[in-house]
Amino acid sequence: MSEEEQLSLYRDLARYPVLKDAYIVAEKNNSIVCESQWSTRNLSVLKQVGSMCTQVVTGEASSIPRHTPLLNNVVLIGRSGECSAMLVQSGGAGEKEETLVCYIFLQQPSQPSTIIDLSKTKLHGKVYSDGELGCLVFSPNSSQLAFVAEEHRPKPSSMLDPPSQEDEPSGRGQQFSRLPDWGEQFTGKHRSVVVVVPCKDTGSVPEKQSGRVVLNPPADYAGVGQLQWAEHNTLVGVAYIDASPRLGLIYCRIREAVIFHVSLNDGVFKELTPRGWWVGSPRLSPDNTRLVYLRGSVGGPHVREAQLVTRPWSSEPEIQVLEPRVVVDYVPSEVLLPEGGRFAGLTGASSLPLRCFIDKGNTLVFTTQGRFAMHSYTLDLESGSVVQVLQEGKGGSVQILDATAHHLLYTCSSFTSTPSLRLATVPSFQQDPVVLVESIRTVGEEELSVLDSPPPHPVPEYRDVPVPILYCAPPPELRSSSGVPLIVCIHGGPHSIVTNSFILSVSLFVSLGYAVVFPNYRGSLGVGSKGIHSLPGHCGDLDVKDCHAVMQDCLQRYDYLDSENVFLYGGSHGGYLVTFISAKYPEMYRAVSTRNPVTDMAGMIDSTDIPDWAHVEASTGESDSSPPSAAALAKMAAASPMWSIDSVRAPTLLMLGSQDRRVPSSQGWKYYELLKHRGIPTSVHVYPDNHALATVEHESENLLLTLRWFKKYAKMIIK
Repeated sequence: MSEEEQLSLYRDLARYPVLKDAYIVAEKNNSIVCESQWSTRNLSVLKQVGSMCTQVVTGEASSIPRHTPLLNNVVLIGRSGECSAMLVQSGGAGEKEETLVCYIFLQQPSQPSTIIDLSKTKLHGKVYSDGELGCLVFSPNSSQLAFVAEEHRPKPSSMLDPPSQEDEPSGRGQQFSRLPDWGEQFTGKHRSVVVVVPCKDTGSVPEKQSGRVVLNPPADYAGVGQLQWAEHNTLVGVAYIDASPRLGLIYCRIREAVIFHVSLNDGVFKELTPRGWWVGSPRLSPDNTRLVYLRGSVGGPHVREAQLVTRPWSSEPEIQVLEPRVVVDYVPSEVLLPEGGRFAGLTGASSLPLRCFIDKGNTLVFTTQGRFAMHSYTLDLESGSVVQVLQEGKGGSVQILDATAHHLLYTCSSFTSTPSLRLATVPSFQQDPVVLVESIRTVGEEELSVLDSPPPHPVPEYRDVPVPILYCAPPPELRSSSGVPLIVCIHGGPHSIVTNSFILSVSLFVSLGYAVVFPNYRGSLGVGSKGIHSLPGHCGDLDVKDCHAVMQDCLQRYDYLDSENVFLYGGSHGGYLVTFISAKYPEMYRAVSTRNPVTDMAGMIDSTDIPDWAHVEASTGESDSSPPSAAALAKMAAASPMWSIDSVRAPTLLMLGSQDRRVPSSQGWKYYELLKHRGIPTSVHVYPDNHALATVEHESENLLLTLRWFKKYAKMIIK
């Protein structure tokens, strides 16, 4: 297939919309109104284009889905019943703060839409819209909106500038000052504040008379977010405790945090949970009798096991630190549930929907990782009984997006089916859910299995940790008669997981005649806490052996695979593994494509936003708060692909983000130079992007360049 034909196929697949969120707007007169938010890659303008879809369910039928384009630059949406608020921000990276446009587009029943302008405020800085701290929440009577923003600081200026004539504090001499922030994708987020604005705020009165309130947290609360209204004038939320050095926050659910309570009357922040834990997802039950949340240990693997805990609540809660009651404890190894299904426990990557209570608040719903897919469960908050619900017969993923006392809104997908949207009735769940949006079947044949004889673990405690395998192959009519090439796709993290959910790259590879395999090597989520802790101290050895063993298992199991055309594809820790595997087994792999790979663990110490990662995964026993010892550096070097580079034979394509603070581009660039020096075919592309390389343009180019690279270095001509 020519590059033009590959691009045409990619354009077809990129048209499939991605479900971002869904919400039950109203339940009345035997009808249920549902609203869903979608995003589609627009390759003409190289942007994600958003849309909203409103549907009415009556009985067992739903109205035809009709999508309405969202306003440009909508970055956050808040809902309460039939009220909605959209945060709109325009202005790219590097644009001056004073030229940014920011406003809230507010829609309420029986009222004209209004705009709350936030562009030139001096009460706070830029509004947060990230998935960790950013939020936009209505008060119980929908009269106020709360959100999180950067604290206001005077405009920085040079010492050569004349002193400010304004009454506010001067920023003179601060033009080149640098403040600590939360690292990758959180650049410039130094200290946040809570902001509350009246929904009737039209901007027609001076800001100081508008009723807007800024709540300033204590000095050691460096980041606040995940806000929830408790009463009309009180909020609860999560506060991350400041530390030096301040370490990266995104993908790292191990930073110390507390849940706080604050009243608009006095602005005093009061802690509700003990220090020394990571906490997240605070949720108040509908009857205001309990507060539930997730918590886990501070430090260690960046995503690790978590507990679900609860503490008493009332309309006048006892505002003090209380030790919570553990409802769901850590699960060392996945367990078989009495009513069917498996449960591997909660992790920092588990999710509680914003509305997660059913059955008058006595039962909670949540979604977490299983060995092959995302699974959803109900939890009896009194007994602690966990029941798997909404099980997909073909092993696909199920995620609950919203819950009311009577209904669940959820999505299903797999490698070979795009996300569907369904509405189930409580408590029957699975029985005849209403399909609001059908999935689209794509090409491919899935198979889920476990590695029969994984490489032995040196620690007896971890020898029963399984290695799940997710495999997808082209149907027989797309298989080459001379053999099907295999791409070994390796996830990052390392404490992450690939689940049987729709992934555009899988559909693209399979449609072009490649088979793909994802090894959930030891250290991955989905098999219990023992699985997570089985990797630190064995990085660069156990994970490398697991991934290579999975590749060999595929060659033995599927006789149509071409053993002379096996390729490696991965980013971040997956990039670390593909570069390491190509050095350890140089004769087995034809070519490598990697994004932002870790190639020198020791070199990460003074350049990444998460230096603790290197200490944890190399198991040095040392802290990032002190310079590493020679012994620690030696351990890291031994666990680094860079020191095995003399063995590399596979042509290697590197794609790097110049703004990556998680794995700085210097890691990949140095590796490229050393490969070049050794005469190994190599190419490097550097993008003005962060670690994820997730913009439409960069994601597209990464995939298409990878296809070109694999075709160029295949032993046969891949059609």
